[in-house]
Amino acid sequence: MMDWLWCFLIATVISFAGSVQFGPVNLKVIQAAYSYGLRSALIVAAGGLLPELVYSSIAVWCSWLLLSNPVVTDVLRLISFPFFLITGLLLINRKENALPVEKLRSHKLFLSGFLAGALNPMLFTFWFMIITFLVTGNHIELGNWPNRIAFILGTAVGAFLLLLLFAKLTIRNKNFLERKLSGRLNKIIGMIFIILSVYQFVSWIFD
Repeated sequence: MMDWLWCFLIATVISFAGSVQFGPVNLKVIQAAYSYGLRSALIVAAGGLLPELVYSSIAVWCSWLLLSNPVVTDVLRLISFPFFLITGLLLINRKENALPVEKLRSHKLFLSGFLAGALNPMLFTFWFMIITFLVTGNHIELGNWPNRIAFILGTAVGAFLLLLLFAKLTIRNKNFLERKLSGRLNKIIGMIFIILSVYQFVSWIFD
């Protein structure tokens, strides 16, 4: 498989899975789907994807510069272990959030999604640590621009697909995500992060 296609696919899958928990953009999309329908929800999603592209681009650039130093690489691998572990534990113990009840005006939909994504400080950290994990484990190669661009686009595509799924499920049954799906998915994603943490720690020990 071509390297750039692999980078795109793995970023898409990780972005889709990493966006599952009820973050600020997800809640805004669900809220818009409740109030106005699919089209409005997608406008919110489009606004929320811009920060995703920006943060993932910065993470790709910063990680490539830092990972050229083997000492920095070892330090980052050590940092990623507790990061994944803490993230997983937080997700497993996170309580379900109630959906916001206020309605959004149509001309504020895009801006609402953009601000929800831009004010999420975890986006950069999440992608920086994910990229560190993938690059140090030789799972992807980000040494050229086609691979980097493909990876960045994959982060947006994965997040968009998840937001689209949320919007459609919300319209089909607006009580389903809030009452049934949230807690289970948070625990599943939390377990995935814990598994990644253990894998990173074990690989560091036996490297």
